[in-house]
Amino acid sequence: MARPRGVDRTDPECQPLVERPFLPVLHGALRRRVVIGTLTGVALGVGLSGGIGCSSGQPNSAPAVDVAIASSPTANETATKARPATEAEQARAQAHIGPLKKALMGGLSGAMKEGGPTQAIEVCRTLAPKVAAEQSQNGVEVGRTSHKLRNPENEARGWVEPILKGYLATADQSPVPQWVELSTDRVGYVEPIGTMGLCLQCHGPEIEPEVQASISNNYPQDQAVGFAAGDLRGVFWLEMPRLENE
Repeated sequence: MARPRGVDRTDPECQPLVERPFLPVLHGALRRRVVIGTLTGVALGVGLSGGIGCSSGQPNSAPAVDVAIASSPTANETATKARPATEAEQARAQAHIGPLKKALMGGLSGAMKEGGPTQAIEVCRTLAPKVAAEQSQNGVEVGRTSHKLRNPENEARGWVEPILKGYLATADQSPVPQWVELSTDRVGYVEPIGTMGLCLQCHGPEIEPEVQASISNNYPQDQAVGFAAGDLRGVFWLEMPRLENE
């Protein structure tokens, strides 16, 4: 993926973690145009199990959404129709994705402080699927994916692939959350995640041998390396029933 110029590589490290907003480290060209709603919590673009970031807290207002998919689906992708979401749908999406972000944020931050990257890998390996399963209920499904996976079980669903490819194809624009119509009674939501400086200990171009050994042991098919601060790391995704059909 081509990286825009003007990356502020000092920014991810210059603020206390609790003061960082969601998606703060997309490359300079992206950051200036981002239209994500203000969050009360914090965010961390770390994904050690499948390569996706996390955040804590709930938004004061629902994130701005884009209703245009930037690339056409291939034979392995699912055709979808972009659509706006109701306030109730946006609130419900955050009610399910928010706890996953918060759990990952707390778990990874604590593990990094206590045992460093190798402990964070183990925490994320067990915590992420557990919380995603807990939030996937009553017709709602939640997950994470990336164009460069760490855990192959997090492979993108067919309807997510064209959105993810669209983000990568328009690197000069700020990626914004997108809603799509999956069927007459189900909708989908995708929320992009940026790579922060802390992520590079496990996802950067140079990884310490001890950390690499842990990654290789847990994820022999790992592809989630070579990222720079500001790169698109991946996305959260959610499927749920249309509220009017419940």
